[in-house]
Amino acid sequence: MKRQNKPFVINKAKSNDNFFDFSSLLIPYANKEEIDLFNKNINSTPLSSFIINSKYLNSNDLIDELPFAKKGIDDLSFQVDSDKRIGKSLLNFIGAFYMMDISSILISYYLKDLIKKDALVLDMCSAPGGKAISLAINRDDTLIVSNDISYKRELETIKNYSRLGLTNILSTSIDPLYIKDEEIYDAIILDAPCSGSGMIRKDKDVKNDFSLEKVDRLLPIQENLLSKADKLLKEGGILLYSTCSLSIDEDENQIKKFLKSHDYEVINLNIDDKTIIKGTDDLGYHLVPGIYKGEGIYFIILKKKGKNNLDNIEIKYEKETSKYKVVKYKNNFYAVSKLYKSISYLNFISPGIKIYNDVEYKKCDYDYYACKIIDDLPYIELNKKEAINYISGLEINTIKEDNKLVILTYKNIPFSFAKIQNRKIKNYLPKYLKTNLIF
Repeated sequence: MKRQNKPFVINKAKSNDNFFDFSSLLIPYANKEEIDLFNKNINSTPLSSFIINSKYLNSNDLIDELPFAKKGIDDLSFQVDSDKRIGKSLLNFIGAFYMMDISSILISYYLKDLIKKDALVLDMCSAPGGKAISLAINRDDTLIVSNDISYKRELETIKNYSRLGLTNILSTSIDPLYIKDEEIYDAIILDAPCSGSGMIRKDKDVKNDFSLEKVDRLLPIQENLLSKADKLLKEGGILLYSTCSLSIDEDENQIKKFLKSHDYEVINLNIDDKTIIKGTDDLGYHLVPGIYKGEGIYFIILKKKGKNNLDNIEIKYEKETSKYKVVKYKNNFYAVSKLYKSISYLNFISPGIKIYNDVEYKKCDYDYYACKIIDDLPYIELNKKEAINYISGLEINTIKEDNKLVILTYKNIPFSFAKIQNRKIKNYLPKYLKTNLIF
């Protein structure tokens, strides 16, 4: 059936009247069969999805551990029924994979091959860090600045990439509009603040929170962020714009307005998937719940016209190992894959993974997540039962030599420091991380 591209009028529902017809937002770009599918599945339970941390694991290793997982769009992405509760699995705890919606995984899948080698990337509104993390996994040559206006939310991003042992992400927390105007980034990810209508299946509060008035309030914010992104992006650089909105006002119409005053070309992707809906006027793509297998997202990839072939210049390091480089920042040391001079002035929350523990009465000289990158301590491999018991807070019996600091691993994935004393592996896991895992 031919798509309906005609204008439409809908009732401006207040955020508290619960009668808004969300399917009406699809009318400009979806056909009747697609709208019917959306309505049929609007209350269905989303699948759980994740991306493998290829630093530690491959598809075959994962299938051996999670035989119920189904392969997604590539060898690194998988989906499982939500009742499997893989968030409480040992593999998730130790950083073997990162849970994120399959729609967000798809965006990184198409973005990864468009970015130049050794690119400097800015994720403007990053937390909790999914797009930055999936790009960092797919492209370990990139250096990604993960920024979020919320300091508290960006702290969660740091935990997420540190758990995965990713040293090519650095964190800042600043209003994106106050970032210094310099065209230094090879790529920018702008997952813009939006009305959230695409999350209607995943987040039940959306039904009560959404209104067209909310959309109108957010439009100038999105417009300003797009203009800011242009001031930070190099000529020839890649701009990814996305929302979790079903509304063309936040999506195609926002991009249409941006393109009128900025010199960009639209990158048309080679997508052969009838569940992915092309945006109006060939501007971007809609992933609609009930039609596509993930949640509701709009995205478009643009390229800034012009040529800029300047290479990024690295700074000098305190120390270099085969796995990482060490930078000193505010009297602490951090492991990072590299750091460029062009961003060395930034006020980081964390420029990489923190190495040393500076808390009082510490059990271990190393910060917890440094277990992911330290390469000069002995490793002790635990079996699954031992690893789960340790993470619950127990000590583990061993025949290993006493009085030695070690790193514990499962399937060769490091997950904790520990101390061997009196033929026992003393538990050095921080209290806030101890938990009971299901499998």
